[in-house]
Amino acid sequence: MAQSYWRFACARIVTYPCCTLLLVYKRLRKKLGHVSGRTLLACLYMSGACFGTTLRFPAHWHAQNAMCDPFELSDTAAGRSFKPWETAPQLDIYYITSSFSEAGEQWPDGLAVVRGSKVISVELGGVCGPHAQHHRPEVWTRAYARGDNGLNGLHLASKEGTSKWSWSFYTLESNLKPPQRYFLSITERKHSLHIAALAGQEKVVAELVHYGANVNAQSHKGFSPLYMAAQENHLEVVKFLLENGANQSLPTEDGFTPLAVALQQGHENVVALLINYGTKGKVRLPALHIAARNDDTRTAAVLLQNDPNPDVLSKTGFTPLHIAAHYENMSVAQLLLNRGANVNFTPKNGITPLHIAARRGNMMMVRLLLDRGAQIDAKTKDELTPLHCAARNGHVRIIEILLEHGAPLQAKTKNGLSPIHMAAQGDHMDCVRQLLQFNAEIDDITLDHLTPLHVAAHCGHHRMAKVLLDKGAKANARALNGFTPLHIACKKNHMRSMDLLLKHSASLEAVTESGLTPLHVAAFMGHLNIVKNLLQRGASPNASNVKVETPLHMASRAGHCEVAQFLLQNAAQVDAKAKDDQTPLHCAARMGHKELVKLLLEHKASPDSATTAGHTPLHIAAREGHVHTIRILLDAGAQQTKMTKKGFTPLHVASKYGKVDVAELLLERGANPNAAGKNGLTPLHVAVHHNNLDVCQTPGQQRRICPQHGQSKTDTSQSDAVHSQRH
Repeated sequence: MAQSYWRFACARIVTYPCCTLLLVYKRLRKKLGHVSGRTLLACLYMSGACFGTTLRFPAHWHAQNAMCDPFELSDTAAGRSFKPWETAPQLDIYYITSSFSEAGEQWPDGLAVVRGSKVISVELGGVCGPHAQHHRPEVWTRAYARGDNGLNGLHLASKEGTSKWSWSFYTLESNLKPPQRYFLSITERKHSLHIAALAGQEKVVAELVHYGANVNAQSHKGFSPLYMAAQENHLEVVKFLLENGANQSLPTEDGFTPLAVALQQGHENVVALLINYGTKGKVRLPALHIAARNDDTRTAAVLLQNDPNPDVLSKTGFTPLHIAAHYENMSVAQLLLNRGANVNFTPKNGITPLHIAARRGNMMMVRLLLDRGAQIDAKTKDELTPLHCAARNGHVRIIEILLEHGAPLQAKTKNGLSPIHMAAQGDHMDCVRQLLQFNAEIDDITLDHLTPLHVAAHCGHHRMAKVLLDKGAKANARALNGFTPLHIACKKNHMRSMDLLLKHSASLEAVTESGLTPLHVAAFMGHLNIVKNLLQRGASPNASNVKVETPLHMASRAGHCEVAQFLLQNAAQVDAKAKDDQTPLHCAARMGHKELVKLLLEHKASPDSATTAGHTPLHIAAREGHVHTIRILLDAGAQQTKMTKKGFTPLHVASKYGKVDVAELLLERGANPNAAGKNGLTPLHVAVHHNNLDVCQTPGQQRRICPQHGQSKTDTSQSDAVHSQRH
């Protein structure tokens, strides 16, 4: 009855005057309560209602309609004017085409599909033909405009499964000319076929394909209709698309094919269907690997029926059994082994499934692999055994299982690490105890003669160190370079490990191959707390290494002022001389540690102390170009006239090494530019000989090295040579 009334009204509406149309609209809203105000206005427009004047609906009508219908206009559209159409005396319902968009609402054609309005469906269905498209294309251009979600009426119809609508919209859409034709959505380029496939609307998919929709169209991320159907497990849609030429090998931007996504989602029926159609698409992981990762035995079984090879390789060289072992998927692992998977398959890196299972710590997987003949002493490229893997990751029960099955207790890696080294490195005390219970060697050494205690000291695992020491580990074991665990603890600044080692009789005077004591090492590294602790426990502040360097030399070279100060406060000799007579001040001057130079000078270090070659700290600072250090030394009374064994003053040295700023400073502070060394060489001779023109060239003879009156012929010739090179 409602439809009859509506059709009668629409048939007569073109003859109504404007005021009567208002009444008709109001009566229709009252009579057709199930039809929204928006739908009603849309259908009035579609029926060709004629108005000669602008029509304004009162704001309270919009508010009333909004209360009746959740899809009504928002308040922002209240009071819109409805203007006459420019080319025909028909009402342009303005808010249908623009106000809806501003209010963030959906469009009338979309609402009709979603809400299932038979009234507007009849009206729109009647004007979807070529005649309507020819006479009123502007209506359909608007009908295919999109809301904020980027979907138009065809998209919504495809999603909801309305095949009649889909055909009508698709026919219209295909015939519109640019810019009227909007086949792709603005935001994600989703075709209607994509949406229908994603929603599993088989009939709509069939209609769209029948009228020419591209089955291999891809979105901007590479998704095809087949991919979307496979992803959502729509078997019939997948089958239909395959039968109509869908390309199974089209990958997404991420390289996934329909088979890959079906495997990931565990859709075994879709997987089987794709396989039966001969999928050749490349995926990131082979299909069987994905099934192994997901512990999907049914999919794996289907794949093995199609291809009986259970040892297919991934790009990284792993088999599905490796993957199953990593993800601890027992069911797939058993299936693969039952189908003949190689339990000892070894890729280029040498990692077997047993290595992976031991690393992961899954007892059931380890037992399964061992029961199926896994090689217990298999070695990786780095010569790690499964026992190494278990020890490094702290799996006590796996260690026990492997040892019970005869795993080699003292197996070594390329670097000579045994399982007990691995356990010590990981601070796995229970694993160490377990290995020791099976008679592992507590002082086993690597190629560098490092014991497990060295490793624990290096890592700062003081509790592990205590376990080893309590079990009889040697506190003074020496590595190949002579480092003891105490040296290593001091180097790495592990205070608690150091205290523990000293309590277990570690020697303070133990020396390395180069004669370094633990105090030397701590001073060089700048670990003040370690230095304090060692000195308080009786370490000698003046112990010397093979170069006769003291800890103060080491701290001065590294620039650790606080350590140097503490050593000086504890009887360290400020002018202690090394093998070549270098003092700590020489070391600090060479490195340009100006604060440390100040500290040493404050503690009465000699600024003119010379090495066996005659170099003072000033010579060394000049050679390195440390202007600030030179200024400090000069302020402390360092003499510029001191010469090396070769007769060089600091200015000679600056000239030789091209240190212009140093030469300027020395000249400013009174250096003699004509000081002659051995063979009568002046700083100018040295600068020219070493081609350091920046030093010898001078805009003013008073500031730089320059020829003076009374020079020898050789000097003059050297000067002429310099000037000739300059010009």
